[in-house]
Amino acid sequence: MRSTGIGGVALLVLLSGGCGSEPVDGPGDSAPPAAEWTTQRIDGEQGADRELQLGTWDDEVMIVGVTEDDELWSSSGRAGTRFAPTEPMATDVTYLSLGGTARLGNRWLTIGSGGLAEVDGDGELQFEPHAFRFGDAAAWEEVPVTGFSGPMEVQELVARGDRWVAVGNLRDRDDPASGGVEAAAWWSTDGEAWHEVVLPVDGQESVAADVAVVGDRLLAVGHDDASAALWSSADGGETWARIADPVLDDATGLGSVQASGDTVLVTGTPALESEEDEMEAPLVLLRSTDGGGTWSTPSTPPPTKGVEPWLPLEGSGPFLTTTSLYLEGWRQPEACYADIDRCRMDSVEALYASADGDRWARVDTSTLGEGEVGEVRAIDTTAEGAVVAITWDDGLRVSTWPAAVDLPTMAEPSEPEADVTLLAEGDEPELGVRYAQPLGIHCGMDWLFFGGEPWQRTDDGPDVETGAGDAPDPGWPVAQQTIFGFATLTDDGVVEYSIGDGEVIATYERATEDPPGCS
Repeated sequence: MRSTGIGGVALLVLLSGGCGSEPVDGPGDSAPPAAEWTTQRIDGEQGADRELQLGTWDDEVMIVGVTEDDELWSSSGRAGTRFAPTEPMATDVTYLSLGGTARLGNRWLTIGSGGLAEVDGDGELQFEPHAFRFGDAAAWEEVPVTGFSGPMEVQELVARGDRWVAVGNLRDRDDPASGGVEAAAWWSTDGEAWHEVVLPVDGQESVAADVAVVGDRLLAVGHDDASAALWSSADGGETWARIADPVLDDATGLGSVQASGDTVLVTGTPALESEEDEMEAPLVLLRSTDGGGTWSTPSTPPPTKGVEPWLPLEGSGPFLTTTSLYLEGWRQPEACYADIDRCRMDSVEALYASADGDRWARVDTSTLGEGEVGEVRAIDTTAEGAVVAITWDDGLRVSTWPAAVDLPTMAEPSEPEADVTLLAEGDEPELGVRYAQPLGIHCGMDWLFFGGEPWQRTDDGPDVETGAGDAPDPGWPVAQQTIFGFATLTDDGVVEYSIGDGEVIATYERATEDPPGCS
């Protein structure tokens, strides 16, 4: 299971102690309450840009991370019970990055790449393969690996039948830190001897982003050049075939795949006609009920307009995803005037769940915590249907929602709107009318664009240039390097720029020269 950057989900803290400390109401191995999260703090510090791994097998859970000093740590347990830490392991792999964790038989395996070399005085990542196994000794050990043709990176690891199967990318042999990636898959029965397969592609560059077990075969997703790619393997990853389907023409790439029985979901990046469509085009979300033979769109999908390139899919009972919805002040100024704090957040991330992949509902997190909102680093479901989430709230916490209990859901909240008057571009302002007029201050406050025309500042009041690192007055309604203030044209042809309480903070008159460029 890949880690997911899922912010904005608060989880109810039912236990206060971390590993090695006593919980307030320690449940031991007893069943969790019918409709509450059980939560505990876990040891482990996650290094910057290192993905946190969350693997599940039956009702067992394995959490694996890498510290800033490249130590491998883990914490494991059964869903809803106390998690126990393992002794951290020094890896001696500079900038180790894990790409997948899965269990086969009685052994967990996590695999990734790392290594740093000095090239022309600069440190460059080497993407050397590394695998670590956790077995009978209840400790991690690095295992020697063979079969990789060169620098590589793993995006996902799954267990199927008698083997582990990973997908990812081969990187340029001479300059692995540069581009030139090529989609590949690897399989191994022992975690040591790997067999490499270059996936069939049509373009010059290709990426394999995710893989899932679907019945007796594997489905992998990714892209080549600007085309979505879907691959299938019926022999445990030894050979792969490219699946062509007209429905994939609506995507330039696929980033996530998840399956439950014959129900398969894939998500991806939409094909855009222009760069202007980037914020408006819905992300691709497709559903198959025949193991990937035919595809359709869900009847009630989660919001599919967001800032991420695709919706990250996790879990299989229920399916889970998050979406990060961006509030762009220039496109939605009324929302910023109504709630400047909401606008300052830039984006709101929400968790969605679906039992069948067709009908999705937003998970209600309003009663799941107090104080600071925890950031969800990874989430998955066990075979029995328990939901396990790893959150960050002044430390890592693992929380479990019990199986066979529906997650609480909520209606979509309405966007805030203010009763303000906006001047349309090209319209002349009326005298004395106070128009809501955002003022971008990345390059300072010298110029105001009002009614589609430039206006030049006339006073010598305070100036704020956020692009130069200036901090605006904390009382000003500033978000996204923009003042959400008001412009009023006076009798003498001067525009007074004010903030919510009526305080005039700048004045402008029609420009007598062209405004300079802003960078």
